[in-house]
Amino acid sequence: MKLAKAMVQVLLAGLFIGCLLPVPYGYYQFLRLATLPLFGVLAFNEYKRQHYALVILCVCAALLFNPIIPVYLDRNIWQEIDKAMASLMLLWIMIDTVLFFIIKGRKKEGRIEQKEVMEEELQPGT
Repeated sequence: MKLAKAMVQVLLAGLFIGCLLPVPYGYYQFLRLATLPLFGVLAFNEYKRQHYALVILCVCAALLFNPIIPVYLDRNIWQEIDKAMASLMLLWIMIDTVLFFIIKGRKKEGRIEQKEVMEEELQPGT
């Protein structure tokens, strides 16, 4: 699930970075259609992990970019929002990556200790 979450985050970051390029209006319509379910997936994942602040942020982002009731803002404001969203996605990816390796290191240390305990329990005659 962690890989799927990372792929969704990278996809969203790429979509928002794409908004900063000179693209046709259809790209923005596609962005609205794509971000709604992608933010929904992220919100559901964070809800399962009980990270409610991230759930609220994902739901707010999904509402901002929803295709059903579009939010109309000036192009310059949308570009600033797109920059902020791309930056936040990249920051989120970096934080998740650092946390993943920290937790992985702790689990690895724990497994070594647990393996030694299991070997002691399995030795015959003790």
